[in-house]
Amino acid sequence: MNRLAGLLALCFLAFVSPAKAQLACPYPFMSGAPCTAVTASATGTIAAVTATLPAVAGKTTYICSLSIAASATAAASVPATVTGTVSGSLNYNQPVTAISAVGVPLIVSFSLCVPASANNAPIAVNAGAAGTGGVTAVTATGYQL
Repeated sequence: MNRLAGLLALCFLAFVSPAKAQLACPYPFMSGAPCTAVTASATGTIAAVTATLPAVAGKTTYICSLSIAASATAAASVPATVTGTVSGSLNYNQPVTAISAVGVPLIVSFSLCVPASANNAPIAVNAGAAGTGGVTAVTATGYQL
């Protein structure tokens, strides 16, 4: 069981590594980078939950990854969206696992970080409502340039 947990942890880390192909700001968390790293996180219960990467005057916000973990009394699949991105919203099916089962989070890591629709515009990750007995956690990472 411990080997399986270790293997799953390594697989998770492989998916959330920095976007190496990003040209504008390849390592936003590195000291002296030409951009500012931003993160957003939110939790909730039975209703929809939103984590928002903030807007900054004169800068464009980029989203590089997102994670949504949700569980409830009954398993389900609900819509999740990323709004405020260039060319419109990004849509996903978010799994909601039964509380008694092992959770399967929705993890998305963009090979090229996606810009906001304009300068001084936020990007929001909207998780669908988990339902009765629900618990949801949403995280987004990115940068501003």
